[in-house]
Amino acid sequence: MKKLSLFAPAFLSVILFLLSSCEAPYVGNQESEDGETYNVTLRAITYEQVPFGTRTEATSLKDVCSRIGFAIFDASDTKVKSINQTSTTEGFGTASFTLTEGTYQVVVIAHSCDGTATISSPSKITFPNNVVSDTFYYYGELTVGSREQTKDLTLVRSVAKFHLEITDEMPNNVQTMRFYYTGGSSTFSARDGFGNVNSKQTVKIPVQASQRGKTTGWDLYTMPHDSTGVLKMTISALDANENVLYLRELSDIPVTINRITRCSISLFSSTPATSAETAMQIKIDPEWAGTDDYNAN
Repeated sequence: MKKLSLFAPAFLSVILFLLSSCEAPYVGNQESEDGETYNVTLRAITYEQVPFGTRTEATSLKDVCSRIGFAIFDASDTKVKSINQTSTTEGFGTASFTLTEGTYQVVVIAHSCDGTATISSPSKITFPNNVVSDTFYYYGELTVGSREQTKDLTLVRSVAKFHLEITDEMPNNVQTMRFYYTGGSSTFSARDGFGNVNSKQTVKIPVQASQRGKTTGWDLYTMPHDSTGVLKMTISALDANENVLYLRELSDIPVTINRITRCSISLFSSTPATSAETAMQIKIDPEWAGTDDYNAN
């Protein structure tokens, strides 16, 4: 994983800020409400990738996530500082710290999960209920000297996306869609850039009234253990009492970090509550980071 030295003279920080975004620049030492003087400021403002499904470059952190966590670790992986923010936090995406001179590890996780990601170490980052959203991260070294400094960080995407299109109309008695899948991870190592646990991921999504009688699309995310991976998924349509009304099983689903795998299936016209292995055809579209298209018949 690429590591960046974060040491820069104060006057250079001023120039970088004036040339960058529309946010207010950080100049010199910044003081907290209790009078503490910060000597390091980190700003997550640029991205190597843009959101899934669009080729328009993101203009702010809020375009790609609703939560962000910053964590500072020493050389022994002991956490020394951390800050968690939501999109309603003033200065969202900018975090300031007071650190003694030395070398540290910086971990930043930006996501849109329903809750805060837990950054236990650079190699162990977990998400609430093992549910993963579109996620970006940064990992690098921070060298703190005698002068204050500011660094703009580039975050990269850590997930693969599976987009499912159900081609028949949603029945009125389906209340919830449940997706259970294995082969990926909901625990992430920022140090390595991959998932590192064999997770059993379950995502349950209530069906909205506007989806009934229509074809529907669903987005699911995972963190592969390598640059590529394979998922096995069970798709269930549940009634109000969570009884299984319709069920399909998919296997050998190819997933790749920063790529979309698209699948089209007929679910509700199949025999209710039965299992069916599905064959897949794959096509690759190089736009964005690429899309793997296949139909499951």
